Amino acid sequence: MRLFASATALLDSGCLPQIDCLISDIDMPTVDGLELLRLVHAARPGLPVILITGYPDTLKRLPQLGGSHPRVFTKPFQGPELLAAVGDAIRSSRK
Repeated sequence: MRLFASATALLDSGCLPQIDCLISDIDMPTVDGLELLRLVHAARPGLPVILITGYPDTLKRLPQLGGSHPRVFTKPFQGPELLAAVGDAIRSSRK
């Protein structure tokens, strides 16, 4: 597991090729989670992405990315549900 202080820190790190599943909040300063999703999809189209938000209205702005759809969790959510989603995402991406 790797943690980054911001979307920009992740993008600048050069670590994107080593990530198996990206979990990001949508509501972040500078580069929000939706813009991060677009950038990550352009660089790694098959990378599983899980987005988290406390503001369900932001889901109306989810970008269209072809056949790729991020899993979305709305706060509050249960930790075991997130862990199950990560496991499912990684298994699906390795098929």
